[in-house]
Amino acid sequence: TTTTTTTVTTTPLALTGAACQQLSNCHACVSAQECKTCKNRRYLLNGACIDTCPTDTIPQGTGNFSRVCLPNNTPTAPPTTTTSTTTSVTQTFTGTACGRNCHACT
Repeated sequence: TTTTTTTVTTTPLALTGAACQQLSNCHACVSAQECKTCKNRRYLLNGACIDTCPTDTIPQGTGNFSRVCLPNNTPTAPPTTTTSTTTSVTQTFTGTACGRNCHACT
């Protein structure tokens, strides 16, 4: 006996016209609360049409329709602080302190 399981993933149909009137600058929507495609050069972010993308996102698209704000996945490095201390001491040694093969060492 063979059992076959099929999973079907569907994307919600886009609504247009009166169904999207409640959403400002929305050309096509999934529901009266969620836009799918913006118009009038607006950007889609989390189901809403906005004038410009927030600074933590990347604007994508040109023209009057289908502009979106994409997540910026570029990692930012935390600020680092480097402290450096240099100490210089000069001493001259002679005789047995230098070892066998030198006259004077520092």
